[in-house]
Amino acid sequence: EIKYRTKHLLSTMERLDEPYQRLTKQVETCQDPSDAKKALEDRIETLMPIYQQIAVKFASLHDTPGRMKAKEVVSAVVSWRSARRFFFSRVRRRVYEEQVRRKIREADSSLRRNEITQILKRWHKDDAGLRPESFETDDVGVFEWLSIRSQRIEDRIETEILAPCLSKRIEEVVRNRPNCAVSGLIQLLSSMQMQPQVAGQAQALGPLTGSLTGSLPNSSGTHLQNQRQNLLQGIFGAGRRTSSAASSQTSNSTSSRPAPNPWSSRNVL
Repeated sequence: EIKYRTKHLLSTMERLDEPYQRLTKQVETCQDPSDAKKALEDRIETLMPIYQQIAVKFASLHDTPGRMKAKEVVSAVVSWRSARRFFFSRVRRRVYEEQVRRKIREADSSLRRNEITQILKRWHKDDAGLRPESFETDDVGVFEWLSIRSQRIEDRIETEILAPCLSKRIEEVVRNRPNCAVSGLIQLLSSMQMQPQVAGQAQALGPLTGSLTGSLPNSSGTHLQNQRQNLLQGIFGAGRRTSSAASSQTSNSTSSRPAPNPWSSRNVL
């Protein structure tokens, strides 16, 4: 009834019903088609309720679970007996998963949803050793993975997503605005409270930062660039010497390394 209007129903009757076909020919060929028209109208009145029921059934077949799954509109058919347990597990998993997705987007806002999905699938496969398709179907397993491995997931967000994103941003600043980058680095080293793990490097960089900070504002153009170049060389050279000295004390072995490029993204970061 929805898919088949009256004209479509009449066309279907003409295609399938032989008495209808015969009466239609009589109406077209007879000199006095009044009797044939009356018989044709009676035939239409008899067939219309039946064809309307068929039309309704035909339309409803498009929305059955089996048909929807065959057309890949839904991923699975849930039985009524297990529906409550299934949707509870699905909602619980989705809520927890969206929290992780939000953290990933906060770390790198350029990632799209499908890209985040691929990242989660890869992490799930690495940790659980399962096939990627289980990430879509195993709601209970994915929820347990997200909850049990929450700390590991946060660590991977920081190391695999946040750190590269920040490194890229800093590299772009250093490449596009080197003067601003150097000035900001001087101010940062002069004012920030250094963490315990870099206290040794902070102590080594302290005299260098203080001396150069005082000389930079009064320098002219060319001299200012030279001072900033020397600052970067001194900073990253001091950092390299500090880490080399620590490695030497631990392993009792020394190694010679070439002077680092002060404008390299690896050294800047």
